[in-house]
Amino acid sequence: RDGPGAGQLVKLSMDSIVDQNPVDRMLFPERNVKVWLPPGYSDSPDQRYPVVYIHDGQNMITDRESWTGRSWRLGTMITEMIEEGAIRAPILVMVNNDPGGFGFVRRRHLEYGDTPFGARYVQFLCDELKPAIDKQYRTLNSPADTYIMGSSMGGLCSFLAFWRRRDVFGNCACLSPVFQVPQIVDVFVNGGNLRGGGHRIYIDNGGGTTGKKGPFI
Repeated sequence: RDGPGAGQLVKLSMDSIVDQNPVDRMLFPERNVKVWLPPGYSDSPDQRYPVVYIHDGQNMITDRESWTGRSWRLGTMITEMIEEGAIRAPILVMVNNDPGGFGFVRRRHLEYGDTPFGARYVQFLCDELKPAIDKQYRTLNSPADTYIMGSSMGGLCSFLAFWRRRDVFGNCACLSPVFQVPQIVDVFVNGGNLRGGGHRIYIDNGGGTTGKKGPFI
């Protein structure tokens, strides 16, 4: 079922995260950011938590907000995994994508791709949002305890953020990522840089789409 499960959902104001000028707001429009605090957060003032940053935030918790009509139901799923002892209780930071675009090109594809819009989005995550989260909540703030996750173009963005800012994100989860040739070549040439870093990378792809095609934008 959808909803926050046993956790607590908090909505953040962009004004509390970043001070934008009009030009920057054109490159990176305001959007909602929600924080999911795990069960028992308020009752354990000395405990600190790993943090997972997630793209397409409106798809994560409630079916009503999801543009597909069905969310990931992440709140109830993470609650169950915590109760089963399968994972450490995390803080989830869910960043909505911007629904706008330029003609036929959705801003989501620009922000999650290898573009100047994408570079600004990653800068926001690393240099503006994460410091605000670490200041406001009891986080474990090392790269080893900081994860980034997304699907499709969000999977690509998660890998790009990890690949370029391992000083911030020590781990990434890429669900059905839209990897592109430049990134594949870059990893092939420079992948040895990951050795000995203790990084964790999860990549998967769904099935049941044999012979089906869809537009990239």
